[in-house]
Amino acid sequence: MFNTLRKASYSMGGDVTLKEGMAEQDPHASHFGGHPIPTENLIDRVWKWSLANLGKASTNNISNYATSEQDRFRSNSPIIPPWNPQVNATAVGLLQRSFLPALTTNTNLSLLSYTIARLTNRLDVKDVLWPLGPLITSWTVALERHNFDVSQTWKNLGYPQKLILAGLTAWSFRLFYRITSRVVSRGEDNARYTSERVSGFWSKSLFSTFLPEAFVQSIIALPFTMSLAAPEVLIGNQPLPGNPGWQIANAAGVFLFTTGFVLEAGADWQLENHKQERTVGLLREGVWSIVRHPNYLGDALIHASFPLILYGAGLFHPLMFLAPLANYTFLRYMGGVEENERSQEQRYDVRDWIKSKDLKRYKLEKNSFWPSLAEMQNGWTWIVITIGAAGVVGEWGVRKFL
Repeated sequence: MFNTLRKASYSMGGDVTLKEGMAEQDPHASHFGGHPIPTENLIDRVWKWSLANLGKASTNNISNYATSEQDRFRSNSPIIPPWNPQVNATAVGLLQRSFLPALTTNTNLSLLSYTIARLTNRLDVKDVLWPLGPLITSWTVALERHNFDVSQTWKNLGYPQKLILAGLTAWSFRLFYRITSRVVSRGEDNARYTSERVSGFWSKSLFSTFLPEAFVQSIIALPFTMSLAAPEVLIGNQPLPGNPGWQIANAAGVFLFTTGFVLEAGADWQLENHKQERTVGLLREGVWSIVRHPNYLGDALIHASFPLILYGAGLFHPLMFLAPLANYTFLRYMGGVEENERSQEQRYDVRDWIKSKDLKRYKLEKNSFWPSLAEMQNGWTWIVITIGAAGVVGEWGVRKFL
């Protein structure tokens, strides 16, 4: 279609206008050192990937995509899927249509949570809104393509888009319920936050805590906002060649999501039972026998799964890898493992010498985040892996049925 339009434009003198426009931007594009340099390819790419074309969101391409997906899964070509280099040219436009709206929404949510937190003098309010940020921004991006018509939006989504949205919604609602119930039952601020509230904390926290977390949340939402804002751009306006590598990527993504969800939900459930039973000492059984923070590991695996699923669907962009990387960095070094264990050491050394002793021994026996090879002999490791494999089979059945 683009070639037809381009030829028609050339016959009417459109090529002159286009080349003149290019010449205004780069007067040295055609000649360098006295020797002519071909600019035909550059003009073609500008024609195809201009911001004007980028702004056109065609929903018809979504339905065409479903057929292309089936063709990919039936292919017998080499394992490594082919790369579509033209997608790289759309990075700026994709960020404009995905990251900036998400950043705006998350900033507003952070301002709201900051206001409530300051009025109630409870920093843990920000944790309540943490799982809602990616969910709200992703659904907003999807709905605004169809004037916020929910039924029309869902109807026009491709299967992979529905799959990641369903996964995101399940993760978000479960974690939101978990955090909210803990905040309400506790009746006071999280112990790990009280030590941070030194003089002048609230005056600085908006810029040191709330807004930076809004930025991180916007990055975490990239796989969803990018694939929902402009799927027709990601598939390069043409179906990519079929490849069994797409199936492998999809299966790996579903496996990571299932194992991650089991780890995170299972860890929270086992920890809650441990507290209700008022058992002495730290919980070191169940999935807590795999690593010291199975809930954070599960969360990291969940967010690592979404780019893989989209890669298997041909809706991938390299910038999506920033999402699991940002989430892992935050959990591992900023607001998760480091912050939690530092608070535990301070509290247990003063209030609970049994837990303090257990924590020191726990650190010697188990890794904090990634399981060691020795955990392959742990029965709970294989339980989680088995459930993950069952998730792959279950998703395959659902996809075939639909």
